[in-house]
Amino acid sequence: MPNKGVKLKIEGCFKVFQQSFNRVGYFSCINENLNLDFLPNDWIIKDQKGFGKAVQPPRDKQKESLLHGYKHFMQCYLVRDCIESFAVSLDNLFFNLLLNGKRIESNTKISELGNCLDEEEQKSLKQFSHAGLTGKKGKVELLSKHFKLDLSENYKNIVTSLKDIRNCLSHNNGFVRELDGEESENEQRKFRWKTFYIFGIESTGDEVDIEINKRLEADTTIFMRLQDHEKNHKVDSQLSFTGYETYEIAFSLLLVSKQYLTEINKLLNKSIK
Repeated sequence: MPNKGVKLKIEGCFKVFQQSFNRVGYFSCINENLNLDFLPNDWIIKDQKGFGKAVQPPRDKQKESLLHGYKHFMQCYLVRDCIESFAVSLDNLFFNLLLNGKRIESNTKISELGNCLDEEEQKSLKQFSHAGLTGKKGKVELLSKHFKLDLSENYKNIVTSLKDIRNCLSHNNGFVRELDGEESENEQRKFRWKTFYIFGIESTGDEVDIEINKRLEADTTIFMRLQDHEKNHKVDSQLSFTGYETYEIAFSLLLVSKQYLTEINKLLNKSIK
């Protein structure tokens, strides 16, 4: 059977992030539906051979806080996971863009594609993989420098804010530092991402909040808009996220990935003409 050659889809660069995005949805749903009934009867950690290490069972009054702590750390893990998966996907994107226009033998294995890059390109790839998400030498800036892939200023700010969240979770156990986020009031630091905001417009033209199962006082038309969501944390306080906030963060990065794909298609279409 003839070898059909190497096929690379630019959308596949974000496969790692898409898997993380799916985890955010499924794991957050599981997390929010956990209650005390799901706690084990036997507090034992077993190895593959069945031998176990007993853990001191919590007292009844401890179980609520124990469950709350589990949910807290699960959401923090999911937030960190989706941001880091997004960064890994940008590494894959950069690599694939370096390969664009290369002549590759039809029997080349995927694992050998790196050999198609010259010395300078391999150096650029290594520099990119070691870079942070944003900053003068960050991944966002390097994609702009090497391939003219530019994000809108709003998306750049959001990626920067999420990078700060990731750094806070990775380097300070989630406790907010003065260098994390943006300066806000009352010694607080501000973080931002995208959210869908549902609201109503009354016949008078006034905008009103919409809540499930809450009766509207007048004839109202329902609207939805995509807008920035801001969350403040005091310095030295610990970051925390609801399941919905975690999903919003992952969705924000999904929007950024879609803008990158849109810009890449524009560039590729120009090169073909």
